[in-house]
Amino acid sequence: MPEDQNPYRWDTHQPALEVPATALIEAAVALLTRGGGGYLLGGRGMGKSVLLHQLHQELSRREGTRVLLIETLPMERTPEAVLASIARQVGVSADAPLEMREILDAAQVAGVQQLVLLFDELDQYAAEGELGRVLFNNLEGCRKSRSGRLGIFVAGGLGTLVLRDLLGSDFLSRARKFLMAPFTAGELRALAAPYSQRGAALSDEVLEAVMLASGGNPALVTFALQALWEHPSPSPRAVAEAFLDFQEHHGEFLRSFQRAVLRSGLSDTPQRALEVVRAHPGRVPMHVLQAAVADQQGALLVDQKDALNLLAAAGLIRIKGSLQSDPLCAWPVASILNLPGEASQGETLRARLVGDLQSILGRIHALAPDFFRPGRQRGEKQLVPEASFSAFLVLGLEGLGWQVEREAIHGAGRTDLKARHPVFPGAVAVVEVKIWPRNDYAAIHEQVVGYWSAGVEAGAAVVIADKPPKGWPGVYEQVCLQGRAVSWTRQPVVSSLTGHFEAIGQAGGAERRVDHLLFHLPRGD
Repeated sequence: MPEDQNPYRWDTHQPALEVPATALIEAAVALLTRGGGGYLLGGRGMGKSVLLHQLHQELSRREGTRVLLIETLPMERTPEAVLASIARQVGVSADAPLEMREILDAAQVAGVQQLVLLFDELDQYAAEGELGRVLFNNLEGCRKSRSGRLGIFVAGGLGTLVLRDLLGSDFLSRARKFLMAPFTAGELRALAAPYSQRGAALSDEVLEAVMLASGGNPALVTFALQALWEHPSPSPRAVAEAFLDFQEHHGEFLRSFQRAVLRSGLSDTPQRALEVVRAHPGRVPMHVLQAAVADQQGALLVDQKDALNLLAAAGLIRIKGSLQSDPLCAWPVASILNLPGEASQGETLRARLVGDLQSILGRIHALAPDFFRPGRQRGEKQLVPEASFSAFLVLGLEGLGWQVEREAIHGAGRTDLKARHPVFPGAVAVVEVKIWPRNDYAAIHEQVVGYWSAGVEAGAAVVIADKPPKGWPGVYEQVCLQGRAVSWTRQPVVSSLTGHFEAIGQAGGAERRVDHLLFHLPRGD
């Protein structure tokens, strides 16, 4: 590859750069080489196909082992056609229909001591109904009767549970479960190493913005790194722009992601469980979770444990400790997959802006642990920079129907947003984000007013604190509002806010009305 050629490809199962899931691969290899069966749960873009390719490479190095990676169904969608394809690939004549036992025995005569079958996209077999049940029952019968000579490993999402429960797969009833997991911050940094190698390492702020927007979903992470490679000066704002482009041009990926995990026609249990975790981040009462999934709808009855495992393997929630603990230690993962919140129905631009900001901040409150990074001292945590919060707000607002001007942010410290909403044509809203008590937070009102220009009809100051002072609203009034040419009133607050002030002043011969939203983001776990 030429030195400066983009090394990232988000749309391939065999990328030039990989982050090996070493522990998972080692466990799967150990299982398969002794003739076991396993299934891999994961959401769209979580790297199931990449891992199967890695597993194929590792197993193929073993003498006497033949490994087949079966990525798609044959054109003739029958068990006989699948078995015939397997037979041809191992050099066995398939002129007449064969059982898997016959194929394996013939392959052994040809020198194949062990055969390992890796099936990608198991959901497609589940969708074919009887095909999936008959095929995998045939394979499982052979695996059990030819001890140690056949290993089977499959990867899928909700369809895995369809094959197991609705279709009654004998194979899945015995197979060992493996779960995909999102990239960690360390794995993201490792994947971004080519930036350092060309002398343009991505900053911590940019890497944090990538993690917040992607949630560590490998496909989304790779997409961001691919897009940033062509950017002259990567910034958190550039990360937001990349994901806005993704949502615009690759919406089918996002819809496919939802179908693979949250198909209400099959089961609404995963969606219900996700809503409970969002409502009780970090400490999920077991009785609330059990009540939410008790009255299930859909053709498939998914138990609570399966729903949580599926959500975790899709990168939608993170679980710490046991699934039986009460309360359950689980919280949603920050990403575009967990955005947006619920859109406001405000009748004015100001009301719509405040309502939508409150909705997004409520979602950020549930995602709190992802907005902290290690501090300078051991065990210390600190909030990510203002620019990272601003980039996340851009994604949230766009998800709620706003159009945020891409040129509004020019660099660090300029975290203002200029946004329009189609319900209010010609009107503009401006938003400034500050972390208390960093930088020039005391002058935030003047900064918002300073961004006022033709067409601006609403402004908001979002002030975030992880350790606010006692009586923060009163302190805020003294520091940020008193002594300025404004009058203000306290507004009712929603649960995600600590304080809300409406400040009104005059500038340039016109009224300037700014909503100040005080948002306490607890450190949590």
